[in-house]
Amino acid sequence: MSIYNEALARRCRQGAPLAGCSLDRTALRSFAAAVEGDKVEALICVSCACIYSRVAELEEQNEIQWRRILSRCGGEEEGEWRLFGQPAPRVVEILGLNAFLDKYDKLHSERAARMSTKESFENWKLKLPGPGGAEILCCPEDRRCGADPTHVGAAGVLCEECETPVCRACFESLKKKKMPPVSLANDMWVGYFFERIFEEKMTVLELICASPCVTTMVCMSMEARHRHASAPFDETAHMARHRYGFRGNPLTFPLPWEDLMRELQSVGEEAAALPRAGVQLSEVVRVLLKTNQHGQTSEAEIKTLIHQANVRREVAVNLILDMKRLGHPSFIGADEDAVRARAAVLPEDGVLPEVLRVVTLLDGSEKINDKLLPQKAATPVDGRSDAVEAGRIFAAQRPRGVVAEGEQALDLNQTQIAAMRRLQDELTSDAEKALRSLEVRTGNQLVDQFQPLYFAVAFCFCLKFGTARPDVKNEVKGEARDSRRAPGAPQAGS
Repeated sequence: MSIYNEALARRCRQGAPLAGCSLDRTALRSFAAAVEGDKVEALICVSCACIYSRVAELEEQNEIQWRRILSRCGGEEEGEWRLFGQPAPRVVEILGLNAFLDKYDKLHSERAARMSTKESFENWKLKLPGPGGAEILCCPEDRRCGADPTHVGAAGVLCEECETPVCRACFESLKKKKMPPVSLANDMWVGYFFERIFEEKMTVLELICASPCVTTMVCMSMEARHRHASAPFDETAHMARHRYGFRGNPLTFPLPWEDLMRELQSVGEEAAALPRAGVQLSEVVRVLLKTNQHGQTSEAEIKTLIHQANVRREVAVNLILDMKRLGHPSFIGADEDAVRARAAVLPEDGVLPEVLRVVTLLDGSEKINDKLLPQKAATPVDGRSDAVEAGRIFAAQRPRGVVAEGEQALDLNQTQIAAMRRLQDELTSDAEKALRSLEVRTGNQLVDQFQPLYFAVAFCFCLKFGTARPDVKNEVKGEARDSRRAPGAPQAGS
């Protein structure tokens, strides 16, 4: 490799310099010209609402292009309207708002409300010109009009000068008069994010309390002794007036898939026990707060230190009931009286004692790690010990290896496994090795983890209607479609 590098270096020295002041100025000038104005954009496709980057210099190589999607056949004033280069009536059958509501307006239960009663779709449609013009379901976020800039906000009416970004995949499907797989009209519409989360400024723990399925355990550890402000977490993002000396770690540990799948399968059969509280909540969230104020850390100070661990009972209850009114499949069976009864143990506005542990540091000499390490399930390490205790431990053990720098790349478990494998290989004949076959299973029954409903349950507040569930393939059972998706619709996902 060194000979190869030297050959490259000599070859480079034979030509013009690849770096220098003159070349730097030329490169910077070319770069500035390439990115000025609107030459580099992040555009939202009008059909699928996916964001793609567009660089003007790449032209047709971009995954998304500005296109005039409305025109008249033959350019005649009385000619037939064409949409995406196809007869407008045919495209309306594919992307039309009424066609979408005919197939997907009804949600997951007889008791659930219809989607149209909760959403007006005002910001998610474009209307064809003329009296009684049809409406298409789309994302007109980046529409522009060269004839009249004010036309963009005019009740979503299209004209022949209007341009919208269209991605390559959607445009190719529409040219063939087919539904684009990830188009909003293929039951991939989710609407805006849940408004109450922003209006109420909900905390992470309030969302977890109202979540029917939590895929990971969250462990937060924070050191408070370098704090310099009364409520730093209430300040505006990127507008900090002072530096803060926080130190800590947020950790997440995946939970058992078997238990998660049992929770998913119970959705629709019986309502999840919400909100989470007490021991049930402590199983998925733990907060370790390290402070040097022995016995003096008040609840008010805890709120400022771990702002996102605060819980307001009424906020969590209202979130669950709102999701029930929206017809989400995870909440439709929730009973208001039962929800309020379970929420009685939640604080009106405070931190749950079940999820919080305040670790006090008496002075700088105390080994705080001895208190923190036993609480981390993923790091089962002995606490610190003095020289006498260390000598007693090593007296009962024998060395497993000698390394140059006093470090071992493999842990104890890996070392023992490697030793057993070497012994097995030495005792196994070549004939036995050739005939040996090994089958590994996690249990006596394989768990089906390929369910479209998983996304709606695990990310319920992002998919507030439980829609936009991608189709996932199960190579064993052959089930690959979301139950909501209409027969004949293209598969969304893989």
